[in-house]
Amino acid sequence: MKKHFCVPLALAAVLSIGQAARADQITFSFTDGSISTWGNFTVSSTPTVVDGVNALEVTGVSGYFNDAALGISATITGIYTPISYNTTPGSIAFSTAGNSYDDLYFPGGNSPADCPPPDPYPFSGGVFDVLGVLFNLDNGDTAELWSNGVIPPATDPVYGAAIANSSTDLDYAGDLVATPEPNGIFLLGTGLLGISGLLALKRQRRTTI
Repeated sequence: MKKHFCVPLALAAVLSIGQAARADQITFSFTDGSISTWGNFTVSSTPTVVDGVNALEVTGVSGYFNDAALGISATITGIYTPISYNTTPGSIAFSTAGNSYDDLYFPGGNSPADCPPPDPYPFSGGVFDVLGVLFNLDNGDTAELWSNGVIPPATDPVYGAAIANSSTDLDYAGDLVATPEPNGIFLLGTGLLGISGLLALKRQRRTTI
């Protein structure tokens, strides 16, 4: 049995789509001064409904992931496999390091609190949910982005990032102030707008689903 505690991250974020970009391509850039990652997500064109909220499956990713604290600078090589929605539809998948993921992107910035028992997570909101999107790096590690939701008294979602090897987490991003400010975080064409911190649960107990 493994347990993974997620440190909320006031992660600086800019998510945007150029006017000429295709609807299934999302440019992302996240940084907190130590961890930084940027690139492009490819998402499905057909929504997946999760707890009444429309989500899009992240089917591909490219870009870069850097961790200054670890001296890691790596190229993103693609979504972690097995892909969650192909192997455990409607359920939570886990990496070999024990990280939960569901590879979902919420274009409305309104991800649900979909972390189930035995460790339910109460907060919602953000372009990812607390389960996150997991991807491979060319150095053999994996990296992940997730949202811890809107944690009162804050009014904007808290994002997190982590890097892991095949068996354990190597680093989490910390609780930092976002730049740009939350009202500058946007996704053109969807009206998405959307950081402080509490220690919150991210990884679930391994259970047979």
